[in-house]
Amino acid sequence: TATAFSAMLLSLAGIPLTAGFIGKFYLLAAGIQSQLWLLAFILVINSVIGLYYYIKIIAVMFDKKQHTIASERLNPLVYIMSSFTMAILTILLIWIGVNPSGMMDLIRGVL
Repeated sequence: TATAFSAMLLSLAGIPLTAGFIGKFYLLAAGIQSQLWLLAFILVINSVIGLYYYIKIIAVMFDKKQHTIASERLNPLVYIMSSFTMAILTILLIWIGVNPSGMMDLIRGVL
């Protein structure tokens, strides 16, 4: 589950091939097209700052000492269900990042 959670944090940071990257890319493109340079610059700076903090969280998640203590107290059924859920969400997150056309068609249909 640490790997799936780290993928979600990296998506929030806007790393390519994730859904977060696609969202930030469209926001940045709209800001540049509208010539809102300050807002586009702020988006990039905030993404870099967020990535710094997300990397710190990911480093703590992969610390072996803390991971073994937390997993010993977890109910096995809860662990399996949460791992399954995180795996499905990670697959969807990367799928939308690699193939965003389906999500974009859905959004255009709603608008």
